[in-house]
Formats: sequence, C-alpha cells, structure tokens
Amino acid sequence: MAASVTTDEQGVINFPYLYAKGRKADIYDEKKRFSFCCTLLTLNFLKSFDFNQLDSSKNWFDVTISHESIKNGFHNYLFVNLPVLHRPHGSRPWKQLKYTNPIKYYWLKYTKGLDKI
Repeated sequence: MAASVTTDEQGVINFPYLYAKGRKADIYDEKKRFSFCCTLLTLNFLKSFDFNQLDSSKNWFDVTISHESIKNGFHNYLFVNLPVLHRPHGSRPWKQLKYTNPIKYYWLKYTKGLDKI
C-alpha cells in the first residue's frame, strides 16, 4: 500500500498521521496504520486478502487492513513529501458534532455504536 500524509490548510500534518511529524526522509516503510482517504492498494494485495472476512460489526477497517498487508508480506509506504489536504471527519459529518455539540456527539457514538475500529 502507498499513502500520503494528510495536512490541514496550513500544511501541518494532522490526524491520523501525527506520528509522522518531524520525519526527515521522503518515504517510510511504515508499520503503523494508514488512513484510507489517501491510500492506494496494489492489485496483488487486493487478490491476496479476503475482504469478506472483515468484522461486519465495525465501521472502519483502516487498522485491520494495514496490519493484514504487513502480515501477508507486503509493504506499506508512507509518503511524507506528497501531502494531501485533509479536513478531519469530512466523510462523517456527524463527527463534526464533537466540536459543536460534544454531548450529542458522545450520545450518538455510544447509543448507536458508531465509529467502531
């Protein structure tokens, strides 16, 4: 897999790649998880992993798939020199409640079981 770090509007690396802040090299053979908003998967990996085995009770599979890639002998490359603008929770508008209405956010998260990783 190949992923680019994500940044805010000012070019500062943000979640989920905070662990890459301050790195000097351009490319890392990464052992941590990737976020799939800016990740490419190879055809060989897609053929090697049975995605039907993913736990249907979860909402997100970034961590599971990242670890499966390494477990199956693939490499996960993180590109620090090719940043992509990322607005947190852009794909999950309900998570914006975390900043505007935290009580409602946590109520939805726990009562509806949202955002299981």
